[in-house]
Amino acid sequence: PSIKDMAAEVGVGKTAPFANLADCLKQAIAAGRRIHFLPPYRFRNQILIEDLLGIHHSLVKEYASLELIKAVVSLRSVKEACEIEEITKACNIGYEMHTAAMRLQAWCERAIYCGCIGRYRSVLWKCCIVPRYFIAERSDIT
Repeated sequence: PSIKDMAAEVGVGKTAPFANLADCLKQAIAAGRRIHFLPPYRFRNQILIEDLLGIHHSLVKEYASLELIKAVVSLRSVKEACEIEEITKACNIGYEMHTAAMRLQAWCERAIYCGCIGRYRSVLWKCCIVPRYFIAERSDIT
């Protein structure tokens, strides 16, 4: 789908090429309109704002719109059911990953303690659970 089609799906009626952005912003500034933007975290975006608005990149964060920041925060503080469902899924996946890592660590510790290190050396190296120098130096464990 085109940008225009995707924009129409979310209620945006007018789109333009990115190349026209500088001219559009110049017209808005000339008309006395305020340009709202969030504080950029990437240096590339700071340079882009400097190019588009003429604000030196070291001052860009100071000119960020407090009104827009508050609006974004208020939007992010309200969650729909589908968003909560996705957050719950992510939390569950994180829990499963964490407990799996704990089980793997316990297995590696048991293998080292029981003297099974030689048999499982390649598995332990691939998992990066046990430092290679530890495995290599322990010639008493086969």
